[in-house]
Amino acid sequence: MPIRLASVLLMMVSLLFLPGCPPDPLDGEDPDQDDDTGLDDDDDSTPLYEGDMCVGEHQLEASCEIAVPADGKMGEGLFSFEVTLDGWAEAMWIELWDLESEYCEGYDPVSGEPCDFTESPRPGWDMVNTDFGWDEVDGFWDDWERTLPYLGDIYEASTQEGVSAFVCEGAGETFETWFCGVDFATDVTCCAEYPLTEW
Repeated sequence: MPIRLASVLLMMVSLLFLPGCPPDPLDGEDPDQDDDTGLDDDDDSTPLYEGDMCVGEHQLEASCEIAVPADGKMGEGLFSFEVTLDGWAEAMWIELWDLESEYCEGYDPVSGEPCDFTESPRPGWDMVNTDFGWDEVDGFWDDWERTLPYLGDIYEASTQEGVSAFVCEGAGETFETWFCGVDFATDVTCCAEYPLTEW
C-alpha cells in the first residue's frame, strides 16, 4: 500500500511539470494569451506604457464628402478625420475654430467646457478608438477616427446633436481644424493643428 501511494504521488508531481501544462493563472503570466492592457502585462511582451503621447502633422488625415454644394454658407456633407498617435490616448477629439468670427466647435482649454456661441454651446467632436498596440520598431501606437456630418447653417446645425456648421468649401481658409487628445498615462492634453493646405 505505501508503495502504490508513493507511485501515485510521483505520477501527480510529474504531471505538474510536464511541458505544455498551463501556468498558474494566479501568477499573472500567461504566455499563450496576448491580452495586455499596458497596465498589467500578462505575457511580458508589451512594456508598461508610461506616457509621452505625440500628435504630429504627419499622423493626421482629414477629408470631406460634399452631398449638397455650398450656396453662400449653406451646403451639407461629411467630414472624415483620422489620426495615428505615437503613444496611447485616453480620449481624442476634433476642434473647429472660425477665423472670421467668434464661432467655434471645441472645448475651453482651461475649463473643459464646450465653447458657447449665441447661447448654443458647441462641444468638440469626440473621436472613436479603432485600434492600438505596441511593437519593437514603432513602439506604442493608437488609431482614432471620427465621421462628422456638416450642415452649413449655423443655427440649424446647432439644434442637431453631433452636426457641424462648417462646410467643406473654404476649409483651411475660413476655419482651423485641431486634433486634441489626453495622454493615457499622464492625463496631459495636447493639440495639433491640421495643415491648412491639405483639404
